[in-house]
Amino acid sequence: MNNRKTGSLLAAIALCAALAGCGQPSSGTVQGGGNTEPAAGVTAMPSPQTTDKPAPTESAMPEQKIEVDIYSSDTDLTELTKRIESISYTTEQELVDAVIKKLMEDGNENQRSLWKKIELKQVQFSQDNVTIDVHVPDSARLGSPGEALLIESLKETLFQLKFIDSIQLLVDGEQAESLMGHIELEHPMNRS
Repeated sequence: MNNRKTGSLLAAIALCAALAGCGQPSSGTVQGGGNTEPAAGVTAMPSPQTTDKPAPTESAMPEQKIEVDIYSSDTDLTELTKRIESISYTTEQELVDAVIKKLMEDGNENQRSLWKKIELKQVQFSQDNVTIDVHVPDSARLGSPGEALLIESLKETLFQLKFIDSIQLLVDGEQAESLMGHIELEHPMNRS
């Protein structure tokens, strides 16, 4: 008798949960990283077979690999140097995130990342625009030549990705006149 009440109660809860989702528009995206499989049918009795297979994950495209030139400075901050990095990705956002992460890393002993000490707050890719929000602590500030190289390294690195036409660089969420007080920022910086 107790199993019957429990089964009926579980069936009623499942039915209520299914009905609560009815009539809701589908956005086509998964939120919260939850299960992407359709809900199973509601039954009054527990099914004798259960599976513990993980739900398949969705990706925009199959995993791809690309070689990207990552621009850094020489140790004297006089010119840009480049190194080639191989990056695997499944979405354009994932590729942009990986490229920026590589931009923030030093190369060999003669390649210094100008972005290493800058705090990355957020990166968003939408259509053909990348918006990068950063915080520039005092320890990351450079003189005029260093700031110019830093901005040039960002443009040279990101604009080689054909799907990016503009870069919006924000400082603490705002369109600042300058990143470090020397070079005027364009809003947005467009592919030339």
